[in-house]
Amino acid sequence: MFAALVSVGMEVVFTKTNHERHELALVRDDGTREVASDLETRSYLRHDFMHYVVEKEAGLKHSFYGSVVAGKTFADMRMDAHAQNRESPNRLVGEGGLTELIVASLQGAQKEGFSVDELLTQLPGYLKVQGFDTPAYLTRDFVERATKAFAYLLKRYDGLKTGEALTLTF
Repeated sequence: MFAALVSVGMEVVFTKTNHERHELALVRDDGTREVASDLETRSYLRHDFMHYVVEKEAGLKHSFYGSVVAGKTFADMRMDAHAQNRESPNRLVGEGGLTELIVASLQGAQKEGFSVDELLTQLPGYLKVQGFDTPAYLTRDFVERATKAFAYLLKRYDGLKTGEALTLTF
Protein backbone atom coordinates (compact mmCIF):
# COMPACT_ATOMS: atom_id res chain seq x y z
CA MET A 1 0.00 0.00 0.00
CA PHE A 2 2.82 2.45 0.81
CA ALA A 3 5.40 0.90 -1.55
CA ALA A 4 5.57 4.12 -3.60
CA LEU A 5 6.88 5.96 -0.53
CA VAL A 6 9.82 3.61 -0.08
CA SER A 7 13.04 4.90 -1.58
CA VAL A 8 15.15 2.38 -3.48
CA GLY A 9 17.93 4.89 -4.14
CA MET A 10 18.52 4.07 -7.77
CA GLU A 11 17.60 1.82 -10.64
CA VAL A 12 20.54 0.23 -12.43
CA VAL A 13 19.55 -0.61 -16.01
CA PHE A 14 21.71 -2.72 -18.34
CA THR A 15 20.34 -2.65 -21.89
CA LYS A 16 21.69 -5.07 -24.47
CA THR A 17 22.16 -2.96 -27.60
CA ASN A 18 23.70 -5.84 -29.54
CA HIS A 19 25.77 -8.96 -28.84
CA GLU A 20 28.94 -6.93 -28.18
CA ARG A 21 27.64 -3.68 -26.71
CA HIS A 22 25.37 -2.45 -23.93
CA GLU A 23 24.19 0.69 -22.20
CA LEU A 24 24.31 1.37 -18.48
CA ALA A 25 21.71 3.81 -17.14
CA LEU A 26 21.64 4.79 -13.46
CA VAL A 27 18.34 6.42 -12.55
CA ARG A 28 18.14 8.04 -9.11
CA ASP A 29 14.88 8.28 -7.15
CA ASP A 30 14.63 11.98 -8.02
CA GLY A 31 14.65 11.11 -11.73
CA THR A 32 18.16 12.37 -12.49
CA ARG A 33 20.27 9.92 -14.39
CA GLU A 34 23.72 9.00 -15.54
CA VAL A 35 24.05 7.09 -18.81
CA ALA A 36 27.03 5.37 -20.36
CA SER A 37 26.18 4.33 -23.91
CA ASP A 38 27.92 2.01 -26.31
CA LEU A 39 29.95 0.14 -23.70
CA GLU A 40 31.93 -2.87 -24.84
CA THR A 41 30.22 -5.74 -23.06
CA ARG A 42 33.29 -7.97 -22.94
CA SER A 43 35.28 -5.35 -21.01
CA TYR A 44 32.70 -3.63 -18.82
CA LEU A 45 29.71 -5.87 -18.08
CA ARG A 46 31.42 -8.36 -15.77
CA HIS A 47 33.19 -5.58 -13.89
CA ASP A 48 29.99 -3.57 -13.49
CA PHE A 49 28.06 -6.65 -12.34
CA MET A 50 30.76 -7.58 -9.81
CA HIS A 51 30.79 -3.98 -8.52
CA TYR A 52 27.03 -4.12 -8.10
CA VAL A 53 27.17 -7.43 -6.24
CA VAL A 54 30.05 -6.44 -3.94
CA GLU A 55 28.56 -3.04 -3.09
CA LYS A 56 25.05 -4.41 -2.58
CA GLU A 57 26.08 -7.49 -0.56
CA ALA A 58 28.51 -5.51 1.63
CA GLY A 59 26.15 -2.56 2.10
CA LEU A 60 28.72 -0.10 0.77
CA LYS A 61 27.68 3.54 0.33
CA HIS A 62 30.84 5.29 -0.93
CA SER A 63 31.95 3.16 -3.87
CA PHE A 64 30.76 3.47 -7.48
CA TYR A 65 26.99 2.88 -7.24
CA GLY A 66 26.69 4.45 -3.80
CA SER A 67 28.44 7.59 -5.04
CA VAL A 68 25.96 7.91 -7.92
CA VAL A 69 23.01 7.45 -5.52
CA ALA A 70 24.50 10.29 -3.45
CA GLY A 71 24.44 12.57 -6.49
CA LYS A 72 27.90 12.22 -8.05
CA THR A 73 27.97 12.32 -11.83
CA PHE A 74 30.27 10.31 -14.07
CA ALA A 75 32.14 13.57 -14.74
CA ASP A 76 32.53 14.17 -10.97
CA MET A 77 33.97 10.70 -10.52
CA ARG A 78 36.44 11.16 -13.39
CA MET A 79 37.60 14.45 -11.86
CA ASP A 80 37.91 12.82 -8.42
CA ALA A 81 39.97 9.99 -9.93
CA HIS A 82 42.30 12.44 -11.69
CA ALA A 83 42.75 14.49 -8.50
CA GLN A 84 43.40 11.36 -6.44
CA ASN A 85 45.94 10.13 -8.99
CA ARG A 86 47.80 13.46 -8.78
CA GLU A 87 47.90 13.22 -4.98
CA SER A 88 48.73 9.50 -4.77
CA PRO A 89 49.93 8.21 -8.14
CA ASN A 90 49.30 4.51 -8.74
CA ARG A 91 47.56 4.11 -5.38
CA LEU A 92 43.91 3.52 -4.68
CA VAL A 93 42.40 5.14 -1.60
CA GLY A 94 39.22 5.04 0.46
CA GLU A 95 36.24 2.72 0.24
CA GLY A 96 36.18 3.11 -3.54
CA GLY A 97 39.79 2.00 -3.86
CA LEU A 98 39.28 -0.97 -1.58
CA THR A 99 36.18 -1.95 -3.53
CA GLU A 100 38.10 -1.82 -6.82
CA LEU A 101 40.71 -4.22 -5.43
CA ILE A 102 38.09 -6.63 -4.10
CA VAL A 103 36.07 -6.53 -7.34
CA ALA A 104 39.18 -7.19 -9.43
CA SER A 105 40.27 -10.00 -7.09
CA LEU A 106 36.86 -11.70 -7.19
CA GLN A 107 36.77 -11.43 -10.97
CA GLY A 108 40.29 -12.78 -11.29
CA ALA A 109 39.62 -15.64 -8.89
CA GLN A 110 36.52 -16.62 -10.81
CA LYS A 111 38.27 -16.41 -14.17
CA GLU A 112 41.27 -18.43 -12.96
CA GLY A 113 39.15 -20.97 -11.08
CA PHE A 114 40.49 -20.19 -7.59
CA SER A 115 38.57 -21.66 -4.71
CA VAL A 116 37.02 -19.52 -2.01
CA ASP A 117 39.71 -20.78 0.38
CA GLU A 118 42.52 -19.78 -2.02
CA LEU A 119 41.01 -16.32 -2.44
CA LEU A 120 40.49 -15.79 1.28
CA THR A 121 44.05 -16.94 1.99
CA GLN A 122 45.71 -14.68 -0.60
CA LEU A 123 43.52 -11.57 -0.63
CA PRO A 124 44.35 -10.18 2.86
CA GLY A 125 48.07 -10.04 2.02
CA TYR A 126 47.36 -8.34 -1.29
CA LEU A 127 45.13 -5.77 0.39
CA LYS A 128 47.76 -5.11 3.05
CA VAL A 129 50.45 -4.46 0.40
CA GLN A 130 48.03 -1.96 -1.18
CA GLY A 131 47.59 -0.20 2.18
CA PHE A 132 44.21 -1.63 3.20
CA ASP A 133 43.04 -3.75 6.10
CA THR A 134 40.78 -6.68 5.27
CA PRO A 135 37.17 -5.51 5.68
CA ALA A 136 35.01 -7.40 8.18
CA TYR A 137 32.50 -8.30 5.46
CA LEU A 138 35.08 -10.27 3.46
CA THR A 139 34.07 -13.73 4.73
CA ARG A 140 33.46 -17.12 3.15
CA ASP A 141 29.72 -16.45 3.24
CA PHE A 142 30.16 -13.07 1.51
CA VAL A 143 32.36 -14.51 -1.25
CA GLU A 144 29.95 -17.40 -1.85
CA ARG A 145 26.92 -15.06 -1.97
CA ALA A 146 28.71 -12.62 -4.26
CA THR A 147 29.84 -15.39 -6.60
CA LYS A 148 26.33 -16.83 -6.85
CA ALA A 149 24.73 -13.42 -7.38
CA PHE A 150 27.30 -12.58 -10.06
CA ALA A 151 26.61 -15.84 -11.93
CA TYR A 152 22.87 -15.20 -11.66
CA LEU A 153 23.21 -11.70 -13.18
CA LEU A 154 25.34 -13.02 -16.04
CA LYS A 155 22.77 -15.72 -16.78
CA ARG A 156 19.91 -13.21 -16.72
CA TYR A 157 21.79 -10.83 -19.01
CA ASP A 158 22.77 -13.61 -21.41
CA GLY A 159 19.06 -14.45 -21.77
CA LEU A 160 18.20 -10.95 -22.98
CA LYS A 161 17.41 -10.23 -26.61
CA THR A 162 18.78 -7.13 -28.33
CA GLY A 163 16.95 -4.08 -27.01
CA GLU A 164 15.89 -5.74 -23.76
CA ALA A 165 17.06 -4.56 -20.36
CA LEU A 166 17.95 -6.00 -16.98
CA THR A 167 16.82 -3.60 -14.25
CA LEU A 168 18.22 -3.84 -10.73
CA THR A 169 17.81 -1.63 -7.68
CA PHE A 170 20.54 -0.20 -5.53
